[in-house]
Amino acid sequence: MLGRIFRRSRFWAFFALLFIGMGIALNQIDAPTVLEDDLFYEVNQKCILKIEDFPSRECVKAYVQLERFDSESQMLYGKISFEFPKVFGTNFPSSVQVNQPTYLTLDVASLDTNLPGSQERWERYDMIGSLDFSLSASNWEYENRVSDSYFPFDNYSAEIGGNIAVQAEGQDTDATSDDVWETLPIQYINYTRSVANYQFVFDYAYSIDKNKKEFDPNLDDSNLTMIIKVERPLLTQAIVFILGLLFLSGGVLLLFLLRAIRVKKRPAQLTGLVWGASTAFTMIQARSLFPGDPRNGVKLDLFVFYPLLSLCFISVILIFREWVRQEHTTREIPPFS
Repeated sequence: MLGRIFRRSRFWAFFALLFIGMGIALNQIDAPTVLEDDLFYEVNQKCILKIEDFPSRECVKAYVQLERFDSESQMLYGKISFEFPKVFGTNFPSSVQVNQPTYLTLDVASLDTNLPGSQERWERYDMIGSLDFSLSASNWEYENRVSDSYFPFDNYSAEIGGNIAVQAEGQDTDATSDDVWETLPIQYINYTRSVANYQFVFDYAYSIDKNKKEFDPNLDDSNLTMIIKVERPLLTQAIVFILGLLFLSGGVLLLFLLRAIRVKKRPAQLTGLVWGASTAFTMIQARSLFPGDPRNGVKLDLFVFYPLLSLCFISVILIFREWVRQEHTTREIPPFS
């Protein structure tokens, strides 16, 4: 009696520990949505402007809030808002009022400035609020797996750069000969909280033609270029791996059932047909549960999902064939004794 209770307790304890362990493991690999590279943190802490290139020695802070990423079109969408030095603008919680005419140059695919036409100039005392932007993730920071075909191991990268020009002198006259414009570099700050199914890494590059290791925090007349690396988080990869095991176990177990029926170790029964059909439809439903909703036809489909689904349907057809043949086999009726 005591041995039976002990064995039963071990059974429940094993599954309880397995459940708790999986919960802890998945929680550990659930990384934050945005990570900052060491260089990104260092530059934002120690960036010093050379006075011969930037007389005011001031940066404009840009708060980048990423909202979503489309892996099929490789477009990144978000909002950007600015904080000006006090001499050039009055900052509010969600906007800034410029103190002089201001031009904004931002290297993005599209930028909604909320101005008429395609203007990028704000006049004195105009308000600059949060601006919607889109960015093409095609600067090839990664050399491979830069397509959604490699889901869930695909990765992408985008870059964003620009500057802001303010009219330091001559704004009180109509003549342009006395206009003096000063360029302010943009210092980027992460303002992203959560984006489903993606993880972003913020990094800086000195310029297109210089290696990142050559970055000098004493910024000269080149402007900061921020690189945004887009990856799938480990938790997404873990969920896809678990669903892949579900596909594999369903197909292989159904194949073992078919083999047992073929070698006459067990008879073909209607329950086997029902189980095989439910396995196939369960796989179809589970495919729609992939995080990030990848398109049909990714490599995971071509090498795992489609072959195992085909294996399930073929196994069900062969089991049905054995069941029909078994039902129509002539049975001998034993004589009465």
